[in-house]
Amino acid sequence: MKSITFFKIFTGVVLVLALFATNLDQRILLAVILIGLLGTLFLAVLPLIHFPQWKRTPIRIPKKKKHLPVMDEDDPLATALICQIGHRITDKLRSAYPQATWNWEKQPSIKRLLSGQTIRIQLMQAGDYTHAEINLDSYGSIQFHLLIIKDLSGSSVPEDDGKETEPPTDCASWYELIGKDILQQVITDLNARGYSSLSINENGDVFIMEKDTPVIKERFDHFPGRQYWKELSKILEENELKVKNQGSTLVLSWRN
Repeated sequence: MKSITFFKIFTGVVLVLALFATNLDQRILLAVILIGLLGTLFLAVLPLIHFPQWKRTPIRIPKKKKHLPVMDEDDPLATALICQIGHRITDKLRSAYPQATWNWEKQPSIKRLLSGQTIRIQLMQAGDYTHAEINLDSYGSIQFHLLIIKDLSGSSVPEDDGKETEPPTDCASWYELIGKDILQQVITDLNARGYSSLSINENGDVFIMEKDTPVIKERFDHFPGRQYWKELSKILEENELKVKNQGSTLVLSWRN
């Protein structure tokens, strides 16, 4: 569009010169015509030329991982806060193992606790579990991972005294601390071999049926009694399992 406009203006200027400037030197007139034609050609070709464009690359600043505010060791509230965290650990542990006690493997600092670092504790009367690793997330929740650490030096292991503990009443904590990992392992193994269901009886035995014969695959410690099966079923269903209560057993199924 610019080239056409320029050409119209140039044509008008040339006509005016031709009509009124009769004494104008022909060389000057030819030079004006040549300059006009070159200008018109330049304006016509210029839009077709693609010049390199500089792209602006935004600078991304990595987000810092959020941690709980770190308190100074000399703060008088530090000891009280460690004690409060200890009570929360005890409550969560005893929801699955009512007689359990624990000790810090190494007394942690308040900075280490609040910065989300992993802390190991020693467990007593917690079934087969001997240790646990805990840490606080950015929301202040305690993440709990139970461990079994055995002495391979040949030291003797104290025998079970045979005392039974009361069943847990907090099914959510039982599932998180005991049931979840074992159940995932059993289901992963069975699913890989074509099974789509398993059963759990009142004793905590996890079994499948092979030719009308129950084959025990695993056993849960402190499996909740029947009075808690309705609550436990809701937790299992939230974890994408179908649950059917058959009176003396729970039947769990999943999609292959």
